[in-house]
Amino acid sequence: YYASGGKQSDLVAHIELASDYDGLAVVWGIKNTKATVEECAEHCKRHMPNTVQGPFSKLPCNAFAFCPDDVCFEPDAHHHTKGDCWLKFTEGPVAPEATAPGP
Repeated sequence: YYASGGKQSDLVAHIELASDYDGLAVVWGIKNTKATVEECAEHCKRHMPNTVQGPFSKLPCNAFAFCPDDVCFEPDAHHHTKGDCWLKFTEGPVAPEATAPGP
């Protein structure tokens, strides 16, 4: 995207409430809390590769998941709570695989 002249400011976030998408976590949601889903979406849009530590630090954010409730389900072993904002990378951002589809 960037190599072909794409700009960070041109990115658009699409919000789908009560949904979660499969992907590699470029920023873990635990301890990355945001007040609103819109704030989480903006964090995804602003995320730049190579600015965080971790095994997927070179990847951009092209999907995200936000926990709006006191406790949220995730298909993993962790406890997810209100405000958790997961920044993810998926190979199919146009049609990401839902792990917890919305209503």
